[in-house]
Amino acid sequence: ITLKAGYKVQPSEPGVRCEACHGPGSAHVTSAGALGTIQNPKRLTPAELNVLCGACHRQASDLDDDTDWSNAWNVRHQPGYLHRAACFRNSKGALSCLTCHDPHEPLKKAASYDARCAACHGKVVHKTAVASTLAASRSCVSCHMPRVSTSAALRFTNHWIGIYDSE
Repeated sequence: ITLKAGYKVQPSEPGVRCEACHGPGSAHVTSAGALGTIQNPKRLTPAELNVLCGACHRQASDLDDDTDWSNAWNVRHQPGYLHRAACFRNSKGALSCLTCHDPHEPLKKAASYDARCAACHGKVVHKTAVASTLAASRSCVSCHMPRVSTSAALRFTNHWIGIYDSE
């Protein structure tokens, strides 16, 4: 979502407006933007943020649920996959969707997320020659969050951050 001159909202996704994340906005508008009249997701905990994002992108579920994680179609449920990643579990609740994604900006290319990875994994040493060679020419995300095809026309980024076999 982009805020244009005169506070005109320009959604980057059709149908997604401010209230999808910030809740009802009439009191905020009526009060000329007074503080405390609208939900600010930055004030939510990372777990609460993941639930908020999951309202549209599917909720994170319990680790022992009966989801078929081998079904490629389930990759589109990003919070559920992020919830299972060691990065999420090891962050002690600090990692959220907003750690990597600015909801007011369009998605970026995979390599632009490398700085976010390096914030926690600054001195990565790949242990195999293949991984070292791939790392020199690809982004962290392209290897550790590979794109998964659900059909000929649809691909989703796997948010279950991990170590995958190279293609």
